[in-house]
Amino acid sequence: TKDDIKFLVKWRNKNKVAYKEQITVTKKTMRWWLKKHYFDKKRILFWVIYQNKKIGTMGLYNFKNDSCEIDSCMRGEKEGIGQMGIHLEQLIKIALKLVGKLYLRVIQTNTHAIEFYQKHGFKAFKKEDVYLKMKYEN
Repeated sequence: TKDDIKFLVKWRNKNKVAYKEQITVTKKTMRWWLKKHYFDKKRILFWVIYQNKKIGTMGLYNFKNDSCEIDSCMRGEKEGIGQMGIHLEQLIKIALKLVGKLYLRVIQTNTHAIEFYQKHGFKAFKKEDVYLKMKYEN
């Protein structure tokens, strides 16, 4: 919906440091990006909802024979402290019912996100370009 695009644009622009392309996103570019990356059914995007309010997103993508990656884990609102972790734990459970291995990529300088993922069972194992690749090991 238009409101969903508005949330995503606001949150993406507020969290530029978490992305390789640290650009300002518009509604038009967000619609293009969603069409290119999410509407092709190769990715799944979930809203993180707390007290009936959208506070963030997270998803799954890069499905292979026995693995996939956590994607678009982004906190958009300050409400619901701890909710991103609770929702990530649920997403991990869902993913592991579908595949045997779970990975993610995070910008190497995003120490807050790295610590968050480590707290939830991910271990760093490889550097790729500006990313740190992590694997779920719990």
